[in-house]
Amino acid sequence: MLLHKRLIHQGTVFFRYRGQLPIIVILFSVFLIVFFPINLTKEFRYGFYALSFLFVISGHIIRASTVGNRHKHTSGRNRSHHYAENLNTTGWYSVTRNPLYFANFLIWLGLSLSTQHIGVVLLVCSFFWFVYQRIILSEEDYLLTKFGDSYEDWARKTPVFFPSLKKFNKNPNPLSFKTIIKNEYPGLSATLSCMLIINIGQSIDNNNGYVFSYLDLLFLVCILFFAGSMKLLKHKTSFFNSED
Repeated sequence: MLLHKRLIHQGTVFFRYRGQLPIIVILFSVFLIVFFPINLTKEFRYGFYALSFLFVISGHIIRASTVGNRHKHTSGRNRSHHYAENLNTTGWYSVTRNPLYFANFLIWLGLSLSTQHIGVVLLVCSFFWFVYQRIILSEEDYLLTKFGDSYEDWARKTPVFFPSLKKFNKNPNPLSFKTIIKNEYPGLSATLSCMLIINIGQSIDNNNGYVFSYLDLLFLVCILFFAGSMKLLKHKTSFFNSED
């Protein structure tokens, strides 16, 4: 198999399991935090926390604004295979061909910075590049086959990953908050869960073992309540029925 086709095949597999792959990163990150701790001065810690907050919030804002007014029936929600009935070329898709993956990178980078561990940051960036480079290749192969010249024309003037804001072209579709909530609650729940895991890992490092905290328990209950409530709304009510 040619290298390019092999990378596309790997990307198709990674696309199918992209929701589970972060678990590998989390396990290795916890291992690094617990067994290879790095002690930073307060000044560096505050800087890491500030950058972490900025990247995580920016990533979720980009995801919400992208999902909230993209064309319906396009890739994003599907898990098992690539799917798109329309080609998104406006809004965030006018400044980068992969705004959702760029947003994911910001979130991953922000979470890794919150660990205050350079090893975790390098691990996350390397893993993300390895996986998403292949996913993007497989998606581009699918979109080129489906949309042909329309995709080539858009791809030729739009950066593949890092945005070029000077190319911004406003999306004419109205922003749907229901669509945002329906599609983004799993990702937000995952981010909050990672924050809890990171906090527990740092607690183990600082105290040579985990010290039970009612705040951790309350945080966990809030995450479960939020995720459970959204899932019930999605699957047991008609609240989201008209949303993509």
